Amino acid sequence: MKKLLKFGTMLAVLFSAMTGYAGEKDFALFVKKIDVKTVRVTFNGIQKMELSIYDDGNLLIHEENVSGKAGIKRTYSLENLPDGIYFLEAKTDNKVARYKMTIGRNSVAIVSKPVSESYTTAQTIASR
Repeated sequence: MKKLLKFGTMLAVLFSAMTGYAGEKDFALFVKKIDVKTVRVTFNGIQKMELSIYDDGNLLIHEENVSGKAGIKRTYSLENLPDGIYFLEAKTDNKVARYKMTIGRNSVAIVSKPVSESYTTAQTIASR
């Protein structure tokens, strides 16, 4: 009985530590439209990441490493891009999320829910 209690306590501590660590590097996208084809994206809860923009054929258009003490804030003017579908990809050490952007004649829309996201926490935890 004592062994079972110790084992259960150890599992609970391990699970809560892993959950806390995985959430530590998580992020969420917030979009604010500034004018016709200019948007501001904000990622709260993260201090550095790689941001990339791809076209619908998965051709890399723009890539940058960004950082900020209180989250990431970037403003993008998309007026030079032809109308169509694009993807904003946000990448950290343990998460990659891809967001759909639609550029129209006089508008731009970014869906704040990712079309795909993946976590690499097993690799990050193993390298700790």
